[in-house]
Amino acid sequence: MAVFGLSLSTAATTSLRNQLIVTNILIGGSLALLFVLITLILVRNIITRPIAALSASAKQVAAGKLDVLAPSATNRDELGVLAESFNNMTAKLRQSMEDLRRRADEATTVSEVSRRLSTILNRKELVTEVVNQVKNAFNYYHAQIYFYDETKENLVMAGGTGKAGEMMLAQFHKIAKGRGLVGRAAETNAPVLVANVSQSIGWLANPLLPETKSEAAIPISIGKQVLGVLDVQHNVIGGLKQEDVDLLQSIANQIAIALQNVQQYDKHSRVKSASVTSTKSLPTQPCSWKTVSLPTAIRQQ
Repeated sequence: MAVFGLSLSTAATTSLRNQLIVTNILIGGSLALLFVLITLILVRNIITRPIAALSASAKQVAAGKLDVLAPSATNRDELGVLAESFNNMTAKLRQSMEDLRRRADEATTVSEVSRRLSTILNRKELVTEVVNQVKNAFNYYHAQIYFYDETKENLVMAGGTGKAGEMMLAQFHKIAKGRGLVGRAAETNAPVLVANVSQSIGWLANPLLPETKSEAAIPISIGKQVLGVLDVQHNVIGGLKQEDVDLLQSIANQIAIALQNVQQYDKHSRVKSASVTSTKSLPTQPCSWKTVSLPTAIRQQ
């Protein structure tokens, strides 16, 4: 009886041990499965989802939507660095496209100015057309043109934009050769660019243009002969750059050619007018007929 009881106790213990093993296996399996599920969720959130978002952003950029940004990663792992690099790339693409559009607009403006100047044969109309087109096309604060006077010692304003331009014209505004940006550009026959006029020595302030922050003066010349200066001003520090100088130099060259055409036209008109006046002033003489004696032999016939 005791032996039977011992056998029963041993069997129960074995059964209990087996149940514990099975329970441990089930718990371990469940924990492993839970760990796998958590890992998959984390992989989806940390890797798969950001990659999918980055892929979607790349497709939109490829379709021409350069303002799209990849979702920023919260950590600095490989995916975070990749997203940041992608956003930097799209920013550079946007800047490149903006530069291309700006250059295309500039080329169109220069072409339009050249076309218009070729049809103008009056200097005052020429100046007015140029300063207004330059200011409006590139959103400058002010544009003006100066020409040398007969003594070649002063640059006299020939035209400017806005009320300030009208007032300076009424005041016969002029700048001595060598003074200010305009005078320096004329004296050296070279462009003068100042990105911040408050830090420029020798810059001449104009009370009629209080918002000027940067300025560029471009000589209007044919070879070594300086005819005048194209001057533009911006109300933003650094608003004028070397790209603006290159563009304005191209326009200044067109102005020089147009001025030659105006001068040739004026000269031709004066010669033609003088010729007409001279013709009209000639005295009118009546035509007189003289009797011509015929040879005697013919007369006798």
